[in-house]
Amino acid sequence: MISLFLLPMLASALAAGSLSLLGRHLILRRLGFYLLPLHQLSVLSASVLSLVSLEGASLRLIAAALSSLLFAASLRSSWLRSEHGLLVAYVVLMALNFFLMRLSPEVEMSLSQSFFGDIALLDSRLSLLLILMSLLVWAALGVFHRRLLRGSFESALYGQPSLAQGLPLLEMGLGLFVTFCLLEMGFLFSTAALIVAPLILSSTIQTWKWMTLVSFLCSATGTLTGFWISTQFEQVASTPAAVLAIFMFSGVCARVRKSFF
Repeated sequence: MISLFLLPMLASALAAGSLSLLGRHLILRRLGFYLLPLHQLSVLSASVLSLVSLEGASLRLIAAALSSLLFAASLRSSWLRSEHGLLVAYVVLMALNFFLMRLSPEVEMSLSQSFFGDIALLDSRLSLLLILMSLLVWAALGVFHRRLLRGSFESALYGQPSLAQGLPLLEMGLGLFVTFCLLEMGFLFSTAALIVAPLILSSTIQTWKWMTLVSFLCSATGTLTGFWISTQFEQVASTPAAVLAIFMFSGVCARVRKSFF
């Protein structure tokens, strides 16, 4: 049974680990709340593109690229840099998505899938694409590690809403990866992979190297565990099982680190 989901399992685990590597940067740069309107904007872009007969991986990639570019441009507006401004943008975009739901039943299905997602249903093409994108994220984070780390700590002190300040191509690439994950694997899973492990572990593991390593392992292992649970129990969906497993593994690691080290 597990062999049938081997490729989606590998792709989801690698993507979850890669998102966790980005998660600590997002937390330090105070970008967590930006995921709300970014998700709704990506759904809106995919919905509009679906009305012009685009579908599959091409639709997801184009929608992710378009929404990440539009969102990056919108950050020039000062009111969007506040939590209340982000909430307004989220509500307005959600209203637009619900408006489009009345025009096409496919939009309604896309909106539901993009929130809850189902990582077990990734097809082979999308799985291979996620694996490739995850490997590219690893390479980018390795090459620009020092510069990103310095920028994250500066953002924590001074507050700059940017994922890779001064590196526009890198920022565009990382934004594309995050947006594609939100759109393809769902808001629930992608946000958990980004935020849960780095946030829980940051309170007990102070060394950046160990924190990122343990975050990666918790996110990837939690994803694989969620897949295994869903194959053993048909009534359990893979996405919520993976999210809960990531939370559990992160909490256990944080407790062990606090108690014994």
